Amino acid sequence: MIEILNNRKSIIIADNAKKKLFFLDEDGEILSVTGRSGRGPGEFELITGTHIGNDDHMYVHDAILKRITVYAVENNELRLLDTIVYETPESHTLYNIFINKQGIYGLYNESEGFHTPENRYILYQLDKNFKPIEQKLTFPGEIRKVRNTGDFLLYGPHDYSNDYLWSHNDNMFYYTNNYEALIKGYPFQTEEDIVIYETNLPVRPNNDYYLATADSAYNFDSNKDYWAYLENLETLPVLSGIWTDNTHIILSIRPAPGDDIVMLWLHQEKNGMSYFMLPAETGVTRYKENILYSIVEEKDGKHYLIKTMFES
Repeated sequence: MIEILNNRKSIIIADNAKKKLFFLDEDGEILSVTGRSGRGPGEFELITGTHIGNDDHMYVHDAILKRITVYAVENNELRLLDTIVYETPESHTLYNIFINKQGIYGLYNESEGFHTPENRYILYQLDKNFKPIEQKLTFPGEIRKVRNTGDFLLYGPHDYSNDYLWSHNDNMFYYTNNYEALIKGYPFQTEEDIVIYETNLPVRPNNDYYLATADSAYNFDSNKDYWAYLENLETLPVLSGIWTDNTHIILSIRPAPGDDIVMLWLHQEKNGMSYFMLPAETGVTRYKENILYSIVEEKDGKHYLIKTMFES
């Protein structure tokens, strides 16, 4: 996960594998490191989300510990400010938090568990302890596929099932279906669910080339029941990511495994669209004020920070 401070001069990378937060300058030089595995202050079990609030504080979500760790930025370091254990409504799971001028918001998935396919996403306004106080928006949940464990049935998400992607800025929460590519938005101030952009991207048929590259990358024989779902699909997901600011939207087209990634750059007001390419090895990405920040892992195991700059 990448976060860019509001002055664009500092970058924070959260590494869940190492349970660490890396503080970098704008050129990618590591200035300081904090965090470790554990359950104490400044320690993590599972980093599932990060966010830079409009107060310039860094918020780190740990889904196992069910808490938000808050940091201030001082002298090129992250200083621990607070650790808040949050409460969730029954049958809810917190996915993301957003802090802006209108308040604190949290995106949840509501479900009775994986013994049922029924679920939905809900955007709430939260209090200062990250407890839901008002429901703001609902939209359909992920399409869960049945899996027979032998003793009972489970309904779980699949890498190629119908799901939603989301992004946000200070003014708007954006969300889109990864098959339809119709981008909708929820303005935090006016609170009216609206259509932001119709991409008119074509339906993406499944084909032998995609199946061959996926089989080579994932080895279908290792889990025939799981990958049979992909083999039987008539159409493939179109999108794999969305990033936004107040004027632009960036979408990533889901590539065949090993192929370079096609990225679409959309202008919300002018309704224009252009595209560019990123290396297949590109991992986590963040967009802020006409700069796209991406981490690329090369075959030698080294990681590189790539900045793609756009002219409005």
